Amino acid sequence: NSIGKTEIGAIIMEEGLAHICSVTPTGVRVLSKIEVSMPKRKIGPTSKSEKSIEKFINKCVEGMIEFIKFDPLKAIIIGG
Repeated sequence: NSIGKTEIGAIIMEEGLAHICSVTPTGVRVLSKIEVSMPKRKIGPTSKSEKSIEKFINKCVEGMIEFIKFDPLKAIIIGG
């Protein structure tokens, strides 16, 4: 599961896909992959797209809490 010597936690996201990673002096390790089906984009916000985005963000946060130890971290990188 989580890595004890992690110096940096990272979550790299694109639409509906995220990778939770740990970055140590020896390399990068993918700890978890999160996928959520996203509806096709339409102009303006819709309740369906907003719910999918909220579900995706919640799963990303839950994944970070489950797989990354926060005590030894120097930084957390969130990118997309």
